[in-house]
Amino acid sequence: MAIDFSSLVLAPNMDAFARPVTITPLKSQPNAAPYDARGIWTMTSVGIATEDSGILSSTTLHFGIRLSEFAIAPKQGDWITSKASQIPLAYWQGDIDPNSIIDFIIDNFSPDGQGGSQLTLKRVTQ
Repeated sequence: MAIDFSSLVLAPNMDAFARPVTITPLKSQPNAAPYDARGIWTMTSVGIATEDSGILSSTTLHFGIRLSEFAIAPKQGDWITSKASQIPLAYWQGDIDPNSIIDFIIDNFSPDGQGGSQLTLKRVTQ
């Protein structure tokens, strides 16, 4: 018996934790208008040891989506736009005004095999 993970787990989690964004489908739907979507922000931290015994730290921002909420899923090269206050506090605190709008490009699209996908994002600076 197959379990519908998307309906049983992803949908209630999206209803509880998802934040709004705008997706500009530059690659998935060229020439299409931006559209509203939702997803769950997460961050991962990575520490890399350097040759001089130091640690180089980096943080990666991810956006989890439920694929059934999209007629055409976003893909690498599409943009995601969000108000800074909708992004995890650890990412934007400091130099970024919480009312500012921040653009990201989807750097990687990783389906989880259970109805969702994790989008790895890079900030677009202009």
